Amino acid sequence: MSVRVRPLTRLVNGLLAPAFVAWVCAVTAFRPELEALRREAALTLDSSSLVLLSSLAALLIAEAAAPWQPSWTYSLTTSLAGWGRLGRDVFYLLVVSQLTAQLLAVAVPTVGVPVWTVWPTQAPFALRVVLAFLCVELADYGYHRLAHRVPLLWRFHATHHVVTELSTLKAVRTHPVDNLLFAWARVLPAALLGAGAQELTAATFAGAALGLLAHANVDAAPGVLRWLVNVPRYHAVHHAADIRGGTHNFGCHTVLWDRVFATFSAGTAEPPVVGVEPVGPRSLLRELGGPFLPGAP
Repeated sequence: MSVRVRPLTRLVNGLLAPAFVAWVCAVTAFRPELEALRREAALTLDSSSLVLLSSLAALLIAEAAAPWQPSWTYSLTTSLAGWGRLGRDVFYLLVVSQLTAQLLAVAVPTVGVPVWTVWPTQAPFALRVVLAFLCVELADYGYHRLAHRVPLLWRFHATHHVVTELSTLKAVRTHPVDNLLFAWARVLPAALLGAGAQELTAATFAGAALGLLAHANVDAAPGVLRWLVNVPRYHAVHHAADIRGGTHNFGCHTVLWDRVFATFSAGTAEPPVVGVEPVGPRSLLRELGGPFLPGAP
C-alpha cells in the first residue's frame, strides 16, 4: 500500500536540496560583497554568521512544513520535553559554538606555512575554492573515519552521535575538542600545499552551510546532485544506532569521497533509529564532560 505524500511535502522534498546548494554557491561566491554590505549597514554579526543563521532559519521552516520523521520535531505546542530538546540545541548553537569559535581563532591560524608550493595560486578564485573544498572534504573524510576507529577520538566525536533525533540544529551538537580536531584535519593538508586563506575560508564556510542541510529533518531529494550533496537520507545512515551505519557515509558535507572509496549507502525512505547504544538521551554534563572521564561515551 503506497503512502500518499502531501503536495507541500513533495514540493519541499524536490526543491530543497538544489535550491539550498544554489544558495550556498551564490553566497560563497559573493562573500566579499556581502561583507561590504554588512559593514555599510553597521551590523554586529559578520556576513558568514548572518548567512548561516538565515540558512538555519530556512531549513527550520522546511522541517516544520515537511518533516521526514514527525517524532523528531520539537512539538512545542504539545510537549514540554520538546522545549527542553530545543533549549539544548540552542545552548550548543549560542554557547558551545562560540567557545569553539574562540578555540579555532587561537589554534587554526597557526597552520598556514606551505611545505609544497603546488597550489595554483594564479588560477581563478572560483577554481581555487572548488579545489580547496575537494581537499578539505577529502581530509575531513579521512579524519572522520579515524574518529570512528580510534577510541580516544571517538570519545569526543560520540557527543555528536548520541543525539536521538536529527534536525538542522543537530549539526552544531558537537564537542569543542572534536570541532578543534576536525578543523585541524580539514585545513592542514590544503594549507601545507599552499592554499590561500581566502579559498580555505570560503570552502569551510560552504561546508558549514551544507552540514546544516545534511542534518535537516527533511527527506530532500538530491536529484542530479546525488553524487555530490550529502542529503539527510544519506547522513541519517551514518547516524544510525545500528553499528553498520557507522561504517558508511563519512563525508560530512559531500558524499563524493564516500562514493570514491566505496563507503556510500543511499539509505531508505524510512528514517532509521539514530543514536549510540544504548539509545537514549544523555545529560548535558555527560555530553560535554563525559569524554574526559573513564567509560565514555
